[in-house]
Amino acid sequence: ASFPGEGDAFVFPLPGEQYGACRVLRQTNAEDVQKLGEMGVLVACSGWIGASIPDPADPSLRTILHVTHHSWKGQANIFWANRLPPTDFQSFGVIAPTTREQKMRCLTLAGWASCPIQLWAQWRWDHDREAILKEEAIEQTKATAKRRVLEQEREAELRRTTLKKLARHKFFCNWKRVPSKEAILACRELMKKTVLSLSDLEADATEAVRLQILESCIAEFNKLDDSLGQFIETSERDDICAEFQLIVHACGLGHKENLADEWRDW
Repeated sequence: ASFPGEGDAFVFPLPGEQYGACRVLRQTNAEDVQKLGEMGVLVACSGWIGASIPDPADPSLRTILHVTHHSWKGQANIFWANRLPPTDFQSFGVIAPTTREQKMRCLTLAGWASCPIQLWAQWRWDHDREAILKEEAIEQTKATAKRRVLEQEREAELRRTTLKKLARHKFFCNWKRVPSKEAILACRELMKKTVLSLSDLEADATEAVRLQILESCIAEFNKLDDSLGQFIETSERDDICAEFQLIVHACGLGHKENLADEWRDW
């Protein structure tokens, strides 16, 4: 399927059996593709909200939503979409863009779903701000409480961790299909090797000796990442650092924070 054409307009559902609308200002040209790295369409979300599918000739549909809710500073809600509209976006005609609209500059890449999200958030900000702020305060309180519980659980886990337990620990148990099987096995083997190296040390081994083994572990991760095609993305990085911190605590260096960050290249 091809991308929507210039001027193609769509309605999408909003809460309360209402509709919002958006339209295509233009498709990518060669210069756009060079900047964005892919083809797509420039979409503008309208500020219009209605109870039924509108006539494309309605001039209010031409208004472009400017977002001011929360910390937004009035930015026009236009974006490049590199996917086709979702199935709940219904075509209802053509609203030909003006020459000025066709020349609008944009480097934002987003999904079509940003239209209903931003439009409804803006409507609530303008008409029901007290309620939305109250809801967000409640959610923030819940999130803070949940984060505190997770932090306490993590601290308890770190206190309980020993090298003997880590020798039986399955590292990166949440890694399934990504990264590759080769990378998963190599990472697990490296962590096990590090645990065994620390376990084999004499009880009076110096901090410098333990740090050398830990640094070597991260250096090996750097090499693995290079040799296996930079497989360490954000989630893998967070997992490696979290598991590495277990080893750091287990070998008695829990007072040293973010050691991996000092040595990692990923």
